[in-house]
Amino acid sequence: MTILGKPRSLTIHVTVAFAVLFAVLAATLIGFSTLSSRALVLDAARKLADARLDLLAGETQAKFERIELAVQAVAADRRIGDPTALIADHRLLLGYFDELQDLDGIYVGYPNGAFFHVVSPARSDAWAKTLGAPDNAAYAIRLIGADPDGSRQSIWSFYDADDKAIGASPAGIANYDPRLRPWYRKAQETSGVSWTSSYVFATTREVGLTMSMAAASAPGVVVGADVTLTRLGEMLDRQKISPRTRVVLFDGRGRLVAFSGMAANAFEDAPSSDGKRIGPTIRQDGDKILGMVFKAVQRDGSGASFGPAIANSNARYVIASKPVDVSTQQLHAVMGAPVEELMSEVTRHSRNAWAVSALIALMSFPVIYFVAQLIARPLNELSLEAKKLKSFNLDEPLTTRSRICEVQRLADAMRAAKAGLQTFGLYVPKELVRQVLASGAEPSLGGEERDLTIMFLDLDGFTSFAENSTPDEITQLLSDFFSLASQEIAAGGGCVDKFIGDGIMAIWNAPVLTPDHAMRACQCALNIQTRLTQANALRRRSGLPPLQARIGIHSGPAVIGNVGSADRLEYTAIGDAVNIAARLEALNKEFDTQILVSGEVVQRVRGRLIVMAKGRAALKGRMGRVEVHALRGAHAAGSDDPFTEEAEPEASRAAG
Repeated sequence: MTILGKPRSLTIHVTVAFAVLFAVLAATLIGFSTLSSRALVLDAARKLADARLDLLAGETQAKFERIELAVQAVAADRRIGDPTALIADHRLLLGYFDELQDLDGIYVGYPNGAFFHVVSPARSDAWAKTLGAPDNAAYAIRLIGADPDGSRQSIWSFYDADDKAIGASPAGIANYDPRLRPWYRKAQETSGVSWTSSYVFATTREVGLTMSMAAASAPGVVVGADVTLTRLGEMLDRQKISPRTRVVLFDGRGRLVAFSGMAANAFEDAPSSDGKRIGPTIRQDGDKILGMVFKAVQRDGSGASFGPAIANSNARYVIASKPVDVSTQQLHAVMGAPVEELMSEVTRHSRNAWAVSALIALMSFPVIYFVAQLIARPLNELSLEAKKLKSFNLDEPLTTRSRICEVQRLADAMRAAKAGLQTFGLYVPKELVRQVLASGAEPSLGGEERDLTIMFLDLDGFTSFAENSTPDEITQLLSDFFSLASQEIAAGGGCVDKFIGDGIMAIWNAPVLTPDHAMRACQCALNIQTRLTQANALRRRSGLPPLQARIGIHSGPAVIGNVGSADRLEYTAIGDAVNIAARLEALNKEFDTQILVSGEVVQRVRGRLIVMAKGRAALKGRMGRVEVHALRGAHAAGSDDPFTEEAEPEASRAAG
């Protein structure tokens, strides 16, 4: 089949188009990937590092603050003033120790040299080795008692996980005096919780720091809690974003406190005399990434600043920092990660993508000929669109696109025609045009007599509302009313003939024949009133005025067809039946009703709807009277006679 010319020309056109498109796309992807991939990875790495440092800051703050709160709670407990109370109920300290898994120990020092200390051999290999604790020892408690003569005795007691005593060390002369330790002295000099610098713990020779606080109710009594730097390093290690990432904790002066992956040999070069500033060291032949992190922190005499990403030789590092504020202490967490490691997965996926792209390029050329045959698809779509235009179905947008100029021009012309009809549909009822087209009648001046049902609707109180409203408010009210009524008229098989000010004229049984059109019109009127009731509930909650409608319905012969001039037609109904329906709508105001129907309508819906007779009314412009009924609703089951008569028929009323 030949489409818009010879197949050879079409194939060449499609082949060139595909070749150019693929070449441009490939060149764009290669250039974009080369220029931006590294920057994207760096940005993603920094964001990830910042996010992990946020988590680390929160975790570090939470852990240290919990330890501070525990120290404060113990210091506020009056029972610690007497060492014998702690001996009788050691659960006071043991409870806090169990909750705080990062603690190395918690203790109380007294001004006479007495000391009560809780540790865990199960938690710390250093304590288990130093104390020679039993294998099943979960806790160890050291008590240093002070005699009146100044002598002091020390004893270790061991407990299992069920708090059952399982052994004790021999009593001996105590060589540990809490009063000489930096944590004790600093607590006596500080209000609130004090922090020591890193120092060597007296018993295990591990390096750590202590948070301590003097008891308010017991002068000279100090509560302390130890945290080893090795345990801090384990916490930092959990926040790494790659295997070689290093996370480092500095104090406010840029001094190294702890880092991820920190081992015991990190302290081999540290001074070991009690009371001196002691911390982990970085060897010249040690971790290069850790060294780069350490060098990234700029130090001066007053403190330190924490810098951005740095480069060294051919390796690229991402350095991110985050302040960690705990009580009066200000720490800084710094993360360093090698970009090469972070990009490893990206690089692997990029290579795979290039391999797949090359394969697609090789396979694309034999497929191009087949693609050329698919050019017929947009023509088929345009054919379907033409059928939709004939039925005035304009809701769906025209999405057809083609690289063939002839097909594209046709699509553009179809799109322009559809746009013009959509604009036309804003001024002419779409359903009316759709039904005229469906009827197959050729538009021309003239009409025919046909049995119709005509409905007139009008907004009650619109005149007074319009006097006190803005144009926008009036337009919105009418739009809401017209939209609701039009939907129900279309759903009931009717056709909106025209909008008349604040009213609507609708007809049934034209232009398309509609069986039982009187019943359909009545049901439509009831549905409109129901919808208005529902809509008014929402409108009142929104502060909008309610919508009240008066409806008149009549069935009878009328002339239906095209009236107007040769260059402008209007499809409408004219005749006495139309006038009666209009007058019935106006009579609602006199009878204080919402829906009035004529006797002719009642005869056609007898037994199916509930109506109330209003008598015979004189209508303005007519010699005779018309039987008038108020439509109430659907016929209730079990009712033999849906008609009721008022005591005094309203025969004298006339509609103007």
